[in-house]
Amino acid sequence: MAFRNKINKPTHASTPEEESAPLVDEALDAVNNREREAAEQAFEATSDEELSAIGAEIERIKESIALITQASSHYVKRRVAENSTDMIAENPVRAALWAAFIGFCIGRLSR
Repeated sequence: MAFRNKINKPTHASTPEEESAPLVDEALDAVNNREREAAEQAFEATSDEELSAIGAEIERIKESIALITQASSHYVKRRVAENSTDMIAENPVRAALWAAFIGFCIGRLSR
């Protein structure tokens, strides 16, 4: 019986393909890892460049908004001055009554 167990026991001789399979898998994994790392580094570099470009664009927009605000403020002040002058010229009595009323209110509040 001891002889039979030895005969029936399968012996498995590895083929060159089976022996090289783990090496091929390791090599492919290493290549994939290198490609992944290179892609991540390129993405990080691109992200940093994009962030700096966005920051510069935001600064440019802030400057534009400041200039627009300043120009709008000057325009509104000029239009109010023109309209108030025109209104006073058209209705001097009404303007005098409003001025007296506002002066009276300020006087009452300051006591």
